[in-house]
Amino acid sequence: MAGDLQIIELRASSFDPLALLAQLSSSVPAAALASFCGRVRATGSCSGQPIDSLLIEHYPGMAEQCMNEVAQRAHRRWQLAGLVMIHRYGELAVGEPIVLTAAAANHRAAAFAACRMMIDCLKSEVPFWKREIGATGSSWVPARSADANAAQAWQE
Repeated sequence: MAGDLQIIELRASSFDPLALLAQLSSSVPAAALASFCGRVRATGSCSGQPIDSLLIEHYPGMAEQCMNEVAQRAHRRWQLAGLVMIHRYGELAVGEPIVLTAAAANHRAAAFAACRMMIDCLKSEVPFWKREIGATGSSWVPARSADANAAQAWQE
């Protein structure tokens, strides 16, 4: 991947999705750029009740390794010109960005597929745990079989 832009980060601090997309776009000569940005929703994913924040925990060392493996698979499969994969941890407020995946490729189908594959695999292959915190208490977000099925569909 020499010469290709890759930004792969696991971070506690916030990030600017638009600035990262601009950096990717200006750094690679690809014709297509696709992205996905996930943000903290205002209601609990299971309870449907309002939440104040989302606490994301991870397995240090292993999470970074898994993120790099996902990125390498995407790059090889679609011959990407560049990619961005950012995931937050710690306590995040409603509306804050949690995750950004972006892929630059020569064709839109490859960029869309790579972007989708990265988010699908992040949700089920990287060791993250989420706890929704609201006025009535907190609860862990259970793993969803739909996420595991989506990631399984990308296996080579």
